[in-house]
Amino acid sequence: MKYKKLFLGILVAGVALMLTTSCKKEEPTPVIDIVYTTVNLNAGQPSDDGSEITVGKNWSAGDKIAIMNIRVKRDITAITYNGSTFTGETSDLYSGARLAFFYPYSALNFAHSDTITYQMNMSDQDGTAATLKNFMTAVSDSLKFSDQSVTINKTMKTLQAQGQFKFNYQGNPIPNITRVELFAAEGSIFSQRTFNFRNQSWDNAQSNSIVINNAQGLNGEMVISMLPTESVQIAASIETASGMKYVGKATESSSIESGKKYEFTIDCEADNVKAHIGDYYYNDGSFSKDLDYGKTAVGIVFALTDKFGGAINNNLDESLHGRVVSFGDLTSQNYRWAYQSTMLFDVDKLANYPGAGSNSENDSIAYLPYLKGVNENTYYADSCHVSLSIDRETGHMKNWPTAGALSSFTGSENTDVNDGSKTKFPAAYYVHTLVRSGISNKRWYMPAAGELALLYELWRQQVITASTKPGFKDFGEYAYWTSDEGTDTTAWAINFFNGMIFRNNKMSNYHVRPCLWF
Repeated sequence: MKYKKLFLGILVAGVALMLTTSCKKEEPTPVIDIVYTTVNLNAGQPSDDGSEITVGKNWSAGDKIAIMNIRVKRDITAITYNGSTFTGETSDLYSGARLAFFYPYSALNFAHSDTITYQMNMSDQDGTAATLKNFMTAVSDSLKFSDQSVTINKTMKTLQAQGQFKFNYQGNPIPNITRVELFAAEGSIFSQRTFNFRNQSWDNAQSNSIVINNAQGLNGEMVISMLPTESVQIAASIETASGMKYVGKATESSSIESGKKYEFTIDCEADNVKAHIGDYYYNDGSFSKDLDYGKTAVGIVFALTDKFGGAINNNLDESLHGRVVSFGDLTSQNYRWAYQSTMLFDVDKLANYPGAGSNSENDSIAYLPYLKGVNENTYYADSCHVSLSIDRETGHMKNWPTAGALSSFTGSENTDVNDGSKTKFPAAYYVHTLVRSGISNKRWYMPAAGELALLYELWRQQVITASTKPGFKDFGEYAYWTSDEGTDTTAWAINFFNGMIFRNNKMSNYHVRPCLWF
């Protein structure tokens, strides 16, 4: 193994960094090997010069910069800040290598540089400087060694922009803002985009909204990191701790560029119309009984909650929050609950429901009311039926099981547990990563057994159907997965042809209907 010296000057928002190697002295040799060498990066503090930004970032002990070879498959290594310099061991210092640099190293979710894309996510911010995102990158040309050393001078560019927002109502700042959803009135806005390290460009752009939650409350202002986009007119839906809701939009469009600061003042109107079961839900956070063709409808409200992402409250007649069923299935395809036999195990943090909740002896199979909508007392079979129903006027559940799979309404939480990989739990993964009608942020989920049974009843009673709600696509008369586990090897599904709720092997293929919380 031969050691080499790498001298690398990196410019971070106007701050020069010098990277040198410290290694055992050896005789020069023309042989070029892959080596590991100790790297010292003499880094000044990032600064804010008013144009390119590092959003107030100062190096802290433990900060890491990733170094990856983007020409061939190599391990991704990192150098760590110890209070004065970045130090660590890295490899791939050979002639012809192209190195990409990325901050912060902790954001990367892959270990080898054959994966050269990373999805930047602007979620999990609270509107203050404490949760601003900081992503920086640079890429070198092919390394050319001279006397076992090489010098590179590059600028690490900031990938996100900074947006500073002021929200006013009747000329005054809106106090105690607990939630803001930004969406595009025109153009596109992104909560996540994929960055290609090799090309230093953005891939796979899908427009979606940005949701900011702050339990402490924001007094009329917020600051967030944003991803670049071209010519977007930003609109906002705002909620306060007192339950007030406001909507507004910027007066003109803006192009958002990486490394820039932007100021937006949005004058809002009060909008405190509450949702009812059966209402349309739109991507701007509003609701209506009848379809507004001038807006982008997302789906139909099928349950109400007390708060954003909260538990279903069967006693509510109206609310600013609830659950929505998508207009259509995830796709026309069937999906496995678990991808392969190695995934047939008890999923940690998921409740097991061996029975449906019908209190019958053969509880692994039961039947919900209605045989093709005849009446609420008609079942597909005389045995193993479930005596549940809904109030058609309000959509409220009646006589609902308090045990078994049908008592489960935690679809969002279940999907959170199972969304990790399309090669492990494809149904949950594809729902949770869904972007539909401009909404993502992992608000889409697979309904729990109780939720899907409620949807079955609402559908059979003509509350939510294609005939009563234009734009809605009826459930197919086949089986749909729930997000609930039965046993180690089984999960629950409901057949919309005959109302059968049953558990089956997780590798079975069934349809999926996404739901959304708001």
